[in-house]
Amino acid sequence: MSEDAEEKPTIVIDGKVLTEQLDERMIHDVVNGFYDEIRKDTPARAGIQRRHRPV
Repeated sequence: MSEDAEEKPTIVIDGKVLTEQLDERMIHDVVNGFYDEIRKDTPARAGIQRRHRPV
């Protein structure tokens, strides 16, 4: 390995390697998917609504 090369950690989620191509669209989909699930879960939804009011 050269001095300029940097070892990057491998991020594994649910047994799958997170790609380096994580882009804005993927982040958007993950965040929206998370909030879609929260909206289905009444106790979690109440907690989120108390802390984060929509803008």
